[in-house]
Amino acid sequence: PAAATSPAAAGDAAGAAASTVNSGVAGSMDPLLRLMSSVYLPQVSNSSSWGPDAVRREFLAYTHRFMASLTEAVNEAKGQTVLYMPAGELGDRTPAEAARGKHLTQRLETTLMYWTRQVTNVLNKQDCGDGGQQAGPLLEIEFWRSRSLDLSSIRAQLEDKQVSKSAARM
Repeated sequence: PAAATSPAAAGDAAGAAASTVNSGVAGSMDPLLRLMSSVYLPQVSNSSSWGPDAVRREFLAYTHRFMASLTEAVNEAKGQTVLYMPAGELGDRTPAEAARGKHLTQRLETTLMYWTRQVTNVLNKQDCGDGGQQAGPLLEIEFWRSRSLDLSSIRAQLEDKQVSKSAARM
């Protein structure tokens, strides 16, 4: 015979299972994110043997989109929102010089649109997780605590000097 479980115990079990799945997802993609960030992307970005510059720019654009999605997926599984900033994009250019660079401006605009979607998703998130109507006040408090930490983290990222520099150049 199956043992009776309380709704709270069932909710705790569901939360633990979701946490295990999320940490497994983050754990399996973390090495890929580190490899892409530290080895692959610098190699591709700094290589001059790509032939036509248009091919290199297009490939880098798709690579940065993938990196933004990968960064989002890894950190979402950890319950965090990290805004992907393409490394080395700005260099030491002044805002006027950067504004004249059509391709750089397009890349920064694409990054800004991606961030806008991420922040909008965080702001629109109203679900406090599994548990439905069985969710108690402690789960609700944890949801709002987690949301507050996530929003504070996003604010800190937006106040970063590199991000401010990027915004000034657009």
